[in-house]
Amino acid sequence: MNYIDFKNQVLGRAYDLDGYYGAQCWDGAMYYLERLGYSRIHCSTSGYVKDIWNNRASNGILNFCDEVSVMQPGDIAVFFECSATPYSHIAIFDSDAGGGYGNFLGQNQGGAGGAFNIVRLPYSATFATAFRPKCFSGGGSASDSYDPSMLIPEIGVATFRNDIPITVHRDSPTGPAFGAMYKGEVQQYDYKLIGFGHRYISWKYDKDPSIRVFAAVSPTEARPAEGSDDQWATFSEVKEENPSTPIDPEKPEEEPEKPDFSANVKHWGCDISEHQGDFDVSKYEFVIIRAAYGTNEDKYFLKNVEKCRKANIPFGVYLYDYALNDEQALEQATFLYNLLKEHDIVPDLGIWFDMEDADGYKGKNGVMNKERCTNSCKIFCEYFKERGYYVGIYASESWFGTYIEELGYPKWIAAWISNDGNLNADRSELCDLYQYTSKPIDKDVLYVEFDKFKSDPTEEEEPEDKPDIPTFPQFDTEALNEYLKVWAEIGNRILGKK
Repeated sequence: MNYIDFKNQVLGRAYDLDGYYGAQCWDGAMYYLERLGYSRIHCSTSGYVKDIWNNRASNGILNFCDEVSVMQPGDIAVFFECSATPYSHIAIFDSDAGGGYGNFLGQNQGGAGGAFNIVRLPYSATFATAFRPKCFSGGGSASDSYDPSMLIPEIGVATFRNDIPITVHRDSPTGPAFGAMYKGEVQQYDYKLIGFGHRYISWKYDKDPSIRVFAAVSPTEARPAEGSDDQWATFSEVKEENPSTPIDPEKPEEEPEKPDFSANVKHWGCDISEHQGDFDVSKYEFVIIRAAYGTNEDKYFLKNVEKCRKANIPFGVYLYDYALNDEQALEQATFLYNLLKEHDIVPDLGIWFDMEDADGYKGKNGVMNKERCTNSCKIFCEYFKERGYYVGIYASESWFGTYIEELGYPKWIAAWISNDGNLNADRSELCDLYQYTSKPIDKDVLYVEFDKFKSDPTEEEEPEDKPDIPTFPQFDTEALNEYLKVWAEIGNRILGKK
């Protein structure tokens, strides 16, 4: 199938692949990929299609699409949040419309029932690159020209300084995506490669030494100047001697030392809710338990608290935010406070406010903005701080600063990196509590000791119910007696008595 055939087939028709919210833009783009013989890509971080571009290094889309900066008909474009596409958007490029605009084929663009139509959208609203299905670009023939003899021996340590995640490829510099390198991450490598329009470093994958991976460290083949924007990593030497011979595919190489991201970790734990069901907490040093979502108690909250108490495992609690205004934000805080007081629960590891929009509730109700998210965090945290509780904010790393202004409260950051179940970064300078993966469950590390999270709740003063008793003036009884004697004498004289 080619793009023209697909367009002619779907115009005016609507497709709801997942059964949620009708024919959305995601459904249309995924239907397109499936018709081309590829798999669906999910929005696993924010719930919006911007995740498809933001997580491209790890979500699998680069396994069957190439990134391009100049679009041709049939390329898939992702739009970020702006006035033209408030909740982000995904559509298929159809043709140039002139004046900085393009015509895009997609769903949920004003067609009846969300059906496919073609609309005019600004190029300025798209992310920096689009996705071209490999069936329309030769399927990555450049990787076929790669040969291990192209590798140049060089042992070193690269510290990445890129603001946008750099895709890691396996088997060749242009092979399938195999993760990403984020700003601040450190990687030891043993070879470099100059070609395919970039400079690369290469190393063996630690879990499977038969896999060699590649990461670009410059957008050009020329060596970039120190500190320039084209230098995506800085380099330092290691004590090992450089190998003097090219790679021998038959000879196993020594596995380079993996950076230790656990050096600053004090404790290992997890966070759970009713979605985990009857969960065994005994394997973890600490647990963060969902107590409520909005003004609804988590079904397993009290069971999970009891499990932690019996196992003598420190625990904290969190509330998932559903507030649409200040009144609801305060109502949520009051609900959780009363729930804790009712069951005499003082969390060992504080109270956390979960600020996210995993199910799209905020977006659907028009409150997916910085002002609302910040105000909800502020109201919740101030409420519990005033009552003596340790309180902090949970959110994805990208939400802090984007949707949540700096409020000075402790942070619990979620940044899953490659999301392979391992700790692949050190966030100790950014937060006390770090959620580093969701596989197989949400796992966390603490960078501080337990006693930092101690709460000291204040007792609420109850008004005294005293009866309203009237008061009367106090009399001088001696003066009163003298006064009565005088009037008695006066009365006797009047009556002629002595």
